[in-house]
Amino acid sequence: MSFDPNNRYARWLRSWWGRMLFGAFIGGLLIAFSGIDNPNVFFGGMLLGAVVMFFLGRLE
Repeated sequence: MSFDPNNRYARWLRSWWGRMLFGAFIGGLLIAFSGIDNPNVFFGGMLLGAVVMFFLGRLE
């Protein structure tokens, strides 16, 4: 099975909205698995991940 770059999930991840949600997901996972129990740090990590992925997407 080959990967189709034009399927809806690939297009969604290439959009600015998809990149920001993916970055928030990765940032939240990193904080969650680091063992920090403060919810403010968790949401801060999600925000930082979203911002980083947004600006990485703007580099194209």
